[in-house]
Amino acid sequence: MATPALQVASSPGIRSIGWWVPSARRSTAEIARLHDLPEDAVERLGLIEQPVAGEADHPSTMGARATRRALDAAGLAIDDLDLLIFAGVTRDWPTPWVAAFGVLHELGAHRAAGFDLSTRCAGSIDALWLAKTLVDSGTYRTVAVCCAERFDYLFGEHRRAELVTDATYSPGAATAIVSRGAGNAIAGFSHLIN
Repeated sequence: MATPALQVASSPGIRSIGWWVPSARRSTAEIARLHDLPEDAVERLGLIEQPVAGEADHPSTMGARATRRALDAAGLAIDDLDLLIFAGVTRDWPTPWVAAFGVLHELGAHRAAGFDLSTRCAGSIDALWLAKTLVDSGTYRTVAVCCAERFDYLFGEHRRAELVTDATYSPGAATAIVSRGAGNAIAGFSHLIN
């Protein structure tokens, strides 16, 4: 019995990816000082600098910038977006504020639906699986999976690191556009995290 070929054209795939990272930077010496770590420990991690969020760089604004870039890369307009799933851990405001609505508002997207998927480290993988499933079912045509983080909102900027890797949390955002006819297929998922 022959194995059926993967049907790429009709299966949902990642059509484009967009990202946005703040331009301001912090040196390894500053990272070490902020987290009460030896500078050589930070350098051994491979960090040479770290992005620093500005006052206007919130998860919703960074997420909107990344989503706009992903839509542009896909040749899509904001009105082509059907759904935005926000899969980040941090938010502009505490619950019950919904980050997906913040991103959609920043984009000026009035037609798209949105919701947050809060499954922590697995959030982006879970959101990609859900986006593929929703596009596969015909419920939505174009779904954005957006993750944007600003961990200083949770931890504060000046905190002693329990592990040297605690100093690696950085602000930024990325968005994947999932749709049919992407030229690839999302074929599998791995949930091995932490």
